[in-house]
Amino acid sequence: MPGDATDAAGFVGESLRNLADDRRTTVEEREAEIVAELEGAIEDAREDIDAAVAAVDDAALYVSLARFADAYDLTRPAFVEDRETVAVRGARNLDLQAADVTVQPVDYAVGDHDLDVSSASAPPAGDRVAVLTGANSGGKTTLLETLCQVQLLAQMGLPVPAEAAEVGIVDVIVFHRRHASFNAGVLESTLQTVVPPLTDEGRTLMLVDEFEAITEPGSAADLLHGLVTLTVDEDALGVFVTHLADDLEPLPDEARTDGIFAEGLTPDLDLSVDYQPRFGTVGKSTPEFIVSRLVANADDRKERAGFETLATAVGQEAVQRTLADAKWSQN
Repeated sequence: MPGDATDAAGFVGESLRNLADDRRTTVEEREAEIVAELEGAIEDAREDIDAAVAAVDDAALYVSLARFADAYDLTRPAFVEDRETVAVRGARNLDLQAADVTVQPVDYAVGDHDLDVSSASAPPAGDRVAVLTGANSGGKTTLLETLCQVQLLAQMGLPVPAEAAEVGIVDVIVFHRRHASFNAGVLESTLQTVVPPLTDEGRTLMLVDEFEAITEPGSAADLLHGLVTLTVDEDALGVFVTHLADDLEPLPDEARTDGIFAEGLTPDLDLSVDYQPRFGTVGKSTPEFIVSRLVANADDRKERAGFETLATAVGQEAVQRTLADAKWSQN
């Protein structure tokens, strides 16, 4: 009797294992059939699927561009083919906007443009080159960057950070930043960078920041005047930031001088600047405003005395008047 029970248990166990194996095999076969059917269906619909994937990619791109344009209040630029220009009304720097600081929109242009700008700040039309001068920390480099952003975004087919913009396509954009030091090597490499795009075939936009920083002032003025002249002669466009405007006279007929002006210090001793350039006017560096702020903010007695020595050098009366104006505004 016990032997019969053992045989029965073994039989049941074996039967269950066989049944499980059969079911597992059936499931695997069915899975393979379903996979084959789905793969076949996908392959049959491959063209539609690829089109859907492409549509999703395009939609994602357009949505991203729309969000970018909406977040920064961008505008579609007007392209011109019959003349060379980069002209903006109400332009703003994207980096400043991203930093969430207050931005003063500016109007600016080089080249022959038809941009509709109020007469008070309308940029002249026809000047191929502008020499941009003005206050220390007055936004001259920021304006160069803004023009570069407008030109690059426009040529990428993207909207630009301005109320309105008129852009001609160029082949080369030369953006030269100010060097921290100068020597023969830096001068040579800089000239090798900025001159060939002017002499080569194609249209060029020159955006050059404080070229004089790479060599001594006398030679720098001569070289910069030559570079401005070369830009005009080669029918290129250019904006050159410099503190040597007086040394560049006389400029070529198709070049002008613009100025950005600091108006003083705020009650918090921040520099108050009108970032809208004044056309045909040489801007002043106004170092007395910077020195005034350093004098007012100096906590150490010796440090303050050092800054007061600088105040005497730039004009003690101007420094005292600046500090008095700031205090009066605060009261």
